[in-house]
Amino acid sequence: MGIMIDKGLKPCPFCGCGNIQMSSDGGCKHFGVVCTNCTATTKNYEWGTESEEKAIKDWNRRSV
Repeated sequence: MGIMIDKGLKPCPFCGCGNIQMSSDGGCKHFGVVCTNCTATTKNYEWGTESEEKAIKDWNRRSV
């Protein structure tokens, strides 16, 4: 899984960890958001049809 830089992601709503990153599959067809502590994730988004901004918005609106 490739890791990209943090893009303003809020801390994990489950464990409170602030080390949240965008991640992509090896083939770069899908991406998502993952907590590096408890591995909570968003759904997988498809490059070209869904935007990083949507993934970030979806992650940031989650609550405990």
